[in-house]
Amino acid sequence: MPRKQATMTSDTNPSKNSGSAAGGKKRGKNAKGGTGKADNKTVSFSANPDPPAQAPVNGASNGDAPVLASNAASTEAAGDVTSSASSPGDATTTASPSAGSSDGASPSDGAGDAVGSLDEPGQVTEADKMAIAKAGYKRLCSDATLQTKKDGYFRTFDSQVKPFSRKKSATHAEREKECGNRHFKEKKYRQAVCSYSQAVVRAPQPGDPDAGDLLSVGYANRSAALLHMGEFRLCLQDIEAALGAGYPTRLRYKLLDRRATCQLKLVLQQQEEELPALESRSDHFLSASSAVDVTYSPGEGRFAVAARDVKPGDLLVVEKPHASVLMAEKTGTHCIHCLKRVLAAFPCRECSGVMFCSPACAAAAEPYHRWECSIQDVLQASGMSPLCHLALRIITKHGLEFFQKLRPELERARAPGDRPSTDSAGKQYDPDNYLAVHQLVTLSELRKPEDFFHRTLMAVLLLKHLRVAGFFGAVTEDDQADRALSSDELLVGSLLLHHLQLLQFNAHEVGEYVMMEPGQFKQSRSVYIGVAVYPTVSFFNHSCEGGVSRCFVGDTLAVHSVMPVAAGQPIFENYGPIYSHKAKPDRQHWLSSRYWFDCRCVACEENWPDYDQYDINTVLLRCTGCGAGIENDASGKDPVGDCPKCGKKNNAVELFRQLGGAQENYHSAMNMMHEGEPKKALRLFYRFIEQCQELVVRPNRDLSLCQEAARMCLAAQGSLHCIRQKKTNVA
Repeated sequence: MPRKQATMTSDTNPSKNSGSAAGGKKRGKNAKGGTGKADNKTVSFSANPDPPAQAPVNGASNGDAPVLASNAASTEAAGDVTSSASSPGDATTTASPSAGSSDGASPSDGAGDAVGSLDEPGQVTEADKMAIAKAGYKRLCSDATLQTKKDGYFRTFDSQVKPFSRKKSATHAEREKECGNRHFKEKKYRQAVCSYSQAVVRAPQPGDPDAGDLLSVGYANRSAALLHMGEFRLCLQDIEAALGAGYPTRLRYKLLDRRATCQLKLVLQQQEEELPALESRSDHFLSASSAVDVTYSPGEGRFAVAARDVKPGDLLVVEKPHASVLMAEKTGTHCIHCLKRVLAAFPCRECSGVMFCSPACAAAAEPYHRWECSIQDVLQASGMSPLCHLALRIITKHGLEFFQKLRPELERARAPGDRPSTDSAGKQYDPDNYLAVHQLVTLSELRKPEDFFHRTLMAVLLLKHLRVAGFFGAVTEDDQADRALSSDELLVGSLLLHHLQLLQFNAHEVGEYVMMEPGQFKQSRSVYIGVAVYPTVSFFNHSCEGGVSRCFVGDTLAVHSVMPVAAGQPIFENYGPIYSHKAKPDRQHWLSSRYWFDCRCVACEENWPDYDQYDINTVLLRCTGCGAGIENDASGKDPVGDCPKCGKKNNAVELFRQLGGAQENYHSAMNMMHEGEPKKALRLFYRFIEQCQELVVRPNRDLSLCQEAARMCLAAQGSLHCIRQKKTNVA
């Protein structure tokens, strides 16, 4: 069916909500994982003839050029919004996108619980003021999971939804092709690839009256530039695309000769880095190793535990997301399906607002992008958060017929049991099964009416756009009116509202690791590029110490252990605030406001010091009898071996000797890491972590620094972007 495009019209100013939150987990986890930092500004080769300038996100320039202009430009194009009334309770949000929670810790009070004292100003105590501030911050955090763009129209929209999106343009494609040709002649091959990619994205598809040979020539010219860059696989991919798009017969000999050259070169080229496979898979959890199990308790809900002893470096989970969404500002540099960085873009057949890294990703995205294609730009202009787009993506991924068939199953109550299941047959827990997502915690019983109201507004906004996209059938004039919802629309609307609640506590940030140069860990960082829902990883509860590391290849997530875990003990991850960088009161406030639970991890219960407060002159040696800490001078002078708990006389001199050997491993590993050998460094990091487990009692500064370094090395084995690439000479 023909796809209509959508916009919204308005006669009022857009709402002033702002913020940058991504969302989260069970009781409660917001978008988990990572710093929440946005990527630096990149030089923009625009996909629009005259786009507005893209504002810097972090204030610096990394010199990398996006293949396609950002969707941020669509706010102006789609932003004439009609408003009938502004919704109550608008607030300015300032929460950052980040992570976290535990399934059953007691929740914090909701927004508004403490404001009664304001009626009698003379009786307001300092405790009242703190409670009011805490409740207000919690509300801001919740609001930010719905709207993150301050100039979006979400809080002021009415029922008028009209077509809009960026269309194909032969004129623009021709201009970009000529720009690419100039770069190619100047041997600026990377710039040439960027220009040819924009030509390919904007070129009309074969069969269009304006198509000509723009698409096929764009692919062919780009393949020549890729050959010079040594990107042989991408070159072959473009050659096949050019031939499939109708490249002129008289010129095909060039492509065939180029294809033969690439095939010869590929014999000598190394394979790309990929995530490792699980050595032994769990009998019940499709994405987890046999070292992981999930248990249930009334106080903590469902949570991951070690099915056997876990060692540092053990691969625990490799999981593709049930659904993922790319940040709007990354659509000019990354594939919207797999979230990998794109060098040579492949287009949507209908719009010019997105790109794919390969024809395979374009085909895989078709089931959901066919519905989102015509409404994506206007939805981004609404200012909705990435979590809202993810709530929609879960619907469009499966399609209406899927949910119609699933309706009886959804209407049955499903109480949590000892082990999570995905269907009545009790089959293996599959993260791609919709019920694995549907069963995740929403904390609806703790929500305030205002929160429900705002989430219902967002569900209505998403539903109206699905309607005009033809998701429920052919679009009619009645679809613009406030008619009664059909049974299918009621079903999908209720699911959208359900998703908006559960994703607040069960989504993870997706990251890409960024270095200045290959192998240079100094100033390296993880950059937030999208959000996704990983049902299996959602079972990992929070600890302010954290025991695992996350590594992404595109949107596929690998979880490694970075500390020993005894069989039967919980396996913890960290949702954002780590004890070594943030004091306990700040961590507790942050977690209770964003994820609705009070953390009772060992770092909080024992009030571990952060790096600024840590006493570097003291070390706690581990008693070989009871495991208690024996306080000693870190220098090893006048060692004390008598355990204050069990009275055992330990050989403190020997313990210090072994600790010195362990520290040599740690320093050697740090040197290897900074010399660009992270894989070798990891082996020594893991050894040091095991030795510390035997010799000292946590918290230990060197142990914490070692775990951080191991996480950096693991992250660099996944999706990695180097701002300054080493030059490669290709014959």
